[in-house]
Amino acid sequence: MRWDPKHDMFDFKVKINFSPKYKNVRKGENITKSQIESSVPTSLTPRMVLSQVASVYDPLGLATPYTLAAKVLMRKLCIENNTNDKTLPNSRWDYAMSAESRLEWMDFFKELFDIE
Repeated sequence: MRWDPKHDMFDFKVKINFSPKYKNVRKGENITKSQIESSVPTSLTPRMVLSQVASVYDPLGLATPYTLAAKVLMRKLCIENNTNDKTLPNSRWDYAMSAESRLEWMDFFKELFDIE
């Protein structure tokens, strides 16, 4: 979120980036709305989408309708893939999600660009 004092307006800049981090900085470029189909990994994990949702900076809560939709999708994802296997503690966060869930998240990422 940015504030333009000249026009007295708040402006949102969406930053979606699935590249790995090096020294707390993403290596690759941010994805644009037109690149979503080709740049989002085919094996999307809950850890990846949670990282993108958590990176939305909204201290005033102006983007709450969008972030709330992401939280509902995240809850749905956790409920549908809840495992009781105690031998794999990270299994719930590092599995590749289903194709249907991936499409729902792709739609969410496209909608996120509407706040710009």
